[in-house]
Amino acid sequence: MKAFPNRKIRLAALCLLLTAVGGLARAAEPGAVTAIYFTEVPPSLRSAFEDGMKRFLACIRSHGGTFTALTYTELSDRGRYVTLEPFSSFAEMEAHEHDKGEIDCLDLFRAGVLPNFSQWSGQIALINPKLSYMGGGAQDPAPMLWMHAFRYKPGQRANFIEGEEKHAAAAAQTHSDIHFTAYDIYGAGQSGPTLLYLAPSDSWVDIGRILNLNASPGKAAARANHLKLADSLAEEWSDVWIYDKELSYVQAK
Repeated sequence: MKAFPNRKIRLAALCLLLTAVGGLARAAEPGAVTAIYFTEVPPSLRSAFEDGMKRFLACIRSHGGTFTALTYTELSDRGRYVTLEPFSSFAEMEAHEHDKGEIDCLDLFRAGVLPNFSQWSGQIALINPKLSYMGGGAQDPAPMLWMHAFRYKPGQRANFIEGEEKHAAAAAQTHSDIHFTAYDIYGAGQSGPTLLYLAPSDSWVDIGRILNLNASPGKAAARANHLKLADSLAEEWSDVWIYDKELSYVQAK
């Protein structure tokens, strides 16, 4: 796992939990640095896990926590959660390490949340502006989140990025009002993603329009670009996630 300036991904930070585009705290202004946490909870422990999270976040709220953590559940597996913690910079992320609101509530997290999930992973996401397009904006927070993850083959980053830049350019050329943000991923391990797209969406219609951008048009140049992207990839996956307000915390503005 890559080391980041004075920061280790820690269970406590999961706050979050456990957690775009998003930087996603503000749909129109994605966080430059986003901590992302994936958590899996067995069906038998799901109720205890969610109750523990609600108590923990209620404590954070009463202490005036100075961060935002948006939690979504996977549509195809409601026992899988992702939490996004967006920050404007590494300095802001560092400051969060000393957030008194979270520190004072960690006992609730340890007692009511940690015992109830089977596995979790955390990674750091850095925004890639060249691959992102902020043409419009969903509600804040968005009710749905489309996530598309890629792991490119060793030595294929340049080819992959070149191809993906054309997708962002296509959205700009059509003045699309959809919204997606690309992140370079660090700390996910050898089998984890190296690039992640997050797109907060209001409806299935919005998600469909995003997917259409990734469809290969009939032109020869577009087909060639599509094949180039496919050849550079080791793995990819995508899914839709549903926002869970009760398992999220949004800092008061």
